[in-house]
Amino acid sequence: MIEPSPPPIPGLLWREITFDDLALLVELEAKSHAVDGGFDFMKTSAILSARYLPDTPGASIGAFTEDGYLAASASVRWVNDEETCCAKIVGQVRPGWRSKGVGAYLMSWSGVQAQNLWCLTSEGPCLLEIRTESLTEAARHLYISNGFSPTMKELVMHRKLDWSLPEKAHLLTGSTWWMAVW
Repeated sequence: MIEPSPPPIPGLLWREITFDDLALLVELEAKSHAVDGGFDFMKTSAILSARYLPDTPGASIGAFTEDGYLAASASVRWVNDEETCCAKIVGQVRPGWRSKGVGAYLMSWSGVQAQNLWCLTSEGPCLLEIRTESLTEAARHLYISNGFSPTMKELVMHRKLDWSLPEKAHLLTGSTWWMAVW
């Protein structure tokens, strides 16, 4: 498939994200989190490395400013196990760079990357998935306009209140995933 052209925005350099960009990803996540909300643990280099640079087939892209900031990022990773065929998208746009066509480009770019991966690795239907820990109205509109529909996936666990807590208690939370089927 032919990759879409980045929006003609002066001052942005588009290139693949590498491990050298991890600190910039953390900073971008923190800026987005400050405006959009979400889970604090998502701002760690370990989580962002797993989302953008895992050892699975995929691609990533970032929009870098002339002064060295990361204005936007996206990653598409392939998950193909016995039960599902799925391409997972993650991405974010720095608040000051929103409403300029950057998010729309990242959605188009991610779709092409997912289709290329699908052609190389699978047969049959495949899911294209976006996970979001916080959902703004603009993001919801972007997802729906790109053919995604909301599907709530959540892990709910119960325990008796009168049981004592273990030494290390962990909070597990759910998230909304946006999916499209090819």
